[in-house]
Order: sequence, then structure tokens, then C-alpha cells
Amino acid sequence: MSLNQTPFEKGITRRTGKAREIAETINSNDNYSHSSDLTSGQALSYDLVLFTNKSAVYFDLIRQYIELSVIRKDMFQGQQYSVRAMALKITNDLTKILPPKSDQRKKVRLIHGIMRAQNPVSPPYDFSKPAFDREMNSFVNSYSILINNFKLLVAEAQECSYTPDNPEYTIDKCQSLINQTELMTKDIDLLLQKIYVIQEERTIIFSKIKDRCNAIYNRSRFLFGSYDPTFKKIYKLKLALL
Repeated sequence: MSLNQTPFEKGITRRTGKAREIAETINSNDNYSHSSDLTSGQALSYDLVLFTNKSAVYFDLIRQYIELSVIRKDMFQGQQYSVRAMALKITNDLTKILPPKSDQRKKVRLIHGIMRAQNPVSPPYDFSKPAFDREMNSFVNSYSILINNFKLLVAEAQECSYTPDNPEYTIDKCQSLINQTELMTKDIDLLLQKIYVIQEERTIIFSKIKDRCNAIYNRSRFLFGSYDPTFKKIYKLKLALL
């Protein structure tokens, strides 16, 4: 589904379209005069443009967040030398060299068992869904569990002076992968912070648009009367905006 085609965003697009019709109706009517900034058609048009611009930034940030999250997911599971592939190789090698009943061998298998049970979660993007907070928590926690346990596994390998038969699985390679994923996580967190800020700004602007439309509705009733065609049109548009 396209980012701006979620049920919530489709509703917002429809409602701002009605608000735009209200602005066009009164801006083209020479008999309409505003009594304050709140009843100004030009001010409503300005807020609609502002909302459109904020929405463009909002969707671009979400696009960046999704793209970066998909790249990170591939680093955890998907690419040849992913976190999970590295973890499996280390676990298999360590269980071969550690004594069968040793505590360290049990610990290594336990750590890998936790990683094997946790899949990296795809990024949620419909910020309006009632279940979004729960989905976001699952998204964040999945990577936290995987990277924290991978660090523990690498620490166990270091303690054993682990030397793999493939140079792509060395401790240094593992540490480099950890650093890359953590830097990417910071970038994703920063994008999410920006998204939340823009989302709040959009909410405030949209609320102002609704207030303006309601004020213009009341003003047009005062100026034209309830039987006037212009007022009736604005009345229908205002109802569709709710």
C-alpha cells in the first residue's frame, strides 16, 4: 500500500479537498468579506498549502525510514554474512570445541536459541493505526534482542580465542557488523523522531483548517443567509469535512 493511501491518509486527502473547495468558493465570491483572520479565505488557502508541504516532508521521511529499515533488516537476516548467519557459524564452531557438558557451551546454545526465536520485524508505517505503538515496540525490541544477544555471543567467542576457518567470520568482522547496525539504528531513530515532530505539526495545521472552515461557515451564514446557494454549498462541504 502506498504511504498516502492508508485509510487514514485517504480520509485526510478527501477532507482537505473539501476544505480547498470552501476556500475556492469564498475567494471567488466578491460578496464575501472576512471579519477576522479565522474567517479569511486567503488564510485558509495558506494553511492548506502549508499542510500539503508538511505532508510531502512527512511522506519523504517515512520513505527514508522504511528504506533504511529494510537495509538494516537484510543485515540481520538475508545477506550472506548477516547477524544471524554469523551467529549460526559461531555457535556451530563453539559447540564443536567446547566440552559437551560445560556451562559455557550451554550458555552459547542458550544465547543462539534466543536469537533463533526472534525474527527481525518489518518497519510499521501506518502511524494512525490503533495498534501502531504495539507494532513499533515489537519492531524496536526485535532488533534490540538480536543485537544484544549477538554481542553476548561474540563475547563468548572472544573468551574462547575463537578463530574461524573463514576470515569473513572473525571477531573483527563481527564487531564491524555490530557497529554498522548500531549506526543504522541511530539513523532510524533520528528519522522516527523527525516523523513524530512533523506528524504533530500536521495534526495542528489540520485542526486549524477545520476551525477555519467552521468559522467561514458561520460567517457565510451571517452574510448570505441559510437559503443562499453559496451558503448551502459551504454547508455541504463542511459536513463532508467532519
